[in-house]
Amino acid sequence: MKKIVLVALMLTASLTYASEVTVLEAELPYVKGLVAAGARFAANADRSQGYVNVSVTELTSNDGPDVPTQTMAIIFNKNVKVDGLEIVGDKVMYQGTEGAVECGTLGFTRVFKKPTIYLTGNCKIKADVYRHNGKHTVVAKLRTK
Repeated sequence: MKKIVLVALMLTASLTYASEVTVLEAELPYVKGLVAAGARFAANADRSQGYVNVSVTELTSNDGPDVPTQTMAIIFNKNVKVDGLEIVGDKVMYQGTEGAVECGTLGFTRVFKKPTIYLTGNCKIKADVYRHNGKHTVVAKLRTK
């Protein structure tokens, strides 16, 4: 019994986050289909600033006389500068209320040598779409361990 309680405590401790900051909350234009939100980290090494790219994709169906068709369209795409997310050397750091957290390192992809961020798992960005009173809102949150 003690082992089960110990394992449960370890699992819940590893899933908790120290802080959560709302990066973006914006109303979406008219939505007529299913929507999916996505967010990813981005960085500007020249200015030592960190960003979050938030996008919302809409899937619409058109039932035609012969063949039903589905189309996907990006209805929202925005780069948001995150206060406290900075580049220090080759590290991506977030300075929040809980202190400094290392989110990842800057690097280059192997094949095309494109700049990228390799995340450590200490920071997570999540975007969701909520519907309230007939309006759709996208909310992006940054969580740190």
